[in-house]
Amino acid sequence: APRTSSITSAARLITEPNSSPMKILVFAGPTISRQEIRQHLDAIILPPPAQGDLLSSLDKYCPQAMGIIDMAFPRSAWVSEVHYALRSGVAVYGAGAQGALRAVELQDYGMKGLGSVYADFASGTVSEDAAILACYTEQEGCFTKTTESLVNVTATLRAAHEQGLLDEAAWDH
Repeated sequence: APRTSSITSAARLITEPNSSPMKILVFAGPTISRQEIRQHLDAIILPPPAQGDLLSSLDKYCPQAMGIIDMAFPRSAWVSEVHYALRSGVAVYGAGAQGALRAVELQDYGMKGLGSVYADFASGTVSEDAAILACYTEQEGCFTKTTESLVNVTATLRAAHEQGLLDEAAWDH
């Protein structure tokens, strides 16, 4: 449910009632499926951006808004690409993993962050970039995680503890 609420929040922020349709780009991969995004947002969905992809997509699609959830690793899109999008008047949102980290890094420049990973980075609860890394494979536009990120493992253990499935002794270790 937390992921869905982040997407719904992003959709509300990006699309204002009674406004004309906006061209929205969403960069996502293993964190969330295209189908799940489409349930909440009418957007052009692109794979995680590598270096240069944000600039080329700005030129190709001329979006009014952009959501970054995942990025290619280790050659993720440059910070300067997000700066350029923001300076060009594109509303840029970050959620999920690397999108949330970019939002923290660029919040002073106007990038907006959403979701629990963003909140954890913004508050300093999580401070290591490695906490969001997960490996994945891609085949014909379908992404499959081959590892799980530390933030997801921690969230799962926290939920198990809150539901009484993990006792205090195990949670403290």
